Amino acid sequence: MIAFDRVSVYLTALAAAIAALCVDAAAIAPNNEPAITNIVYLTIEVNRVPIGNITIGLFGDVMPKTARNFVELTEGSRGYSLMGSTFHKAVPNFLVSGGKIEAGQTNDSVSGRENNDAKRGKDGEIGILDNKLRPALDFRKESSGLKHSAPGLVSMLDPEHDKLGSQFIITAASAPFLDGQLTVFGMVIDGMKVVRTIEALPTDSNHMPVASVQIVSAGGIQLAKNTHREL
Repeated sequence: MIAFDRVSVYLTALAAAIAALCVDAAAIAPNNEPAITNIVYLTIEVNRVPIGNITIGLFGDVMPKTARNFVELTEGSRGYSLMGSTFHKAVPNFLVSGGKIEAGQTNDSVSGRENNDAKRGKDGEIGILDNKLRPALDFRKESSGLKHSAPGLVSMLDPEHDKLGSQFIITAASAPFLDGQLTVFGMVIDGMKVVRTIEALPTDSNHMPVASVQIVSAGGIQLAKNTHREL
């Protein structure tokens, strides 16, 4: 019964999100940001208690490989998924970091140079292409030119230069010192309260939440019209 109730909560929340967001097929981001080309959601639990969804708009026109990587990780369409991964950093007035996949690989990627000269990364990272597990693929890192100028901006972590991974950050405040180090590829358009909840959780000395913060569901939502940032 408990499992059934949790599924019902997720389905109800997803239906509400779709009803609120699915209007038309052209979303334009405000404040001179790039157009939103994809919308994805992450359903979050803290110690197995649902706290809500984070909905993210992606800037696929200026960051096509990064957006593709993130969409396919949320949908699990290539074998790996953000579902089951964790938020492993929470720094007040700075950022939260999620997408840590505990599967023996350190940098699960679905994007990169799509040819036959792929090489395995230093730590044996596994990439995903053509529905097969392959070595992580190198590519020249994309740049959107956007600044970490506000809360709710989403960037991929770059643990090894020129590789796309599964780990990402969401800013909790303006963070200009991240400019040039990480690249903004999306923004939170709904669910910033969930981000604030994660940000405020007790952590250890390494800023790792003491509680288990898990992405229990993830996927894509049909593109919406007049999408607005929620701060």
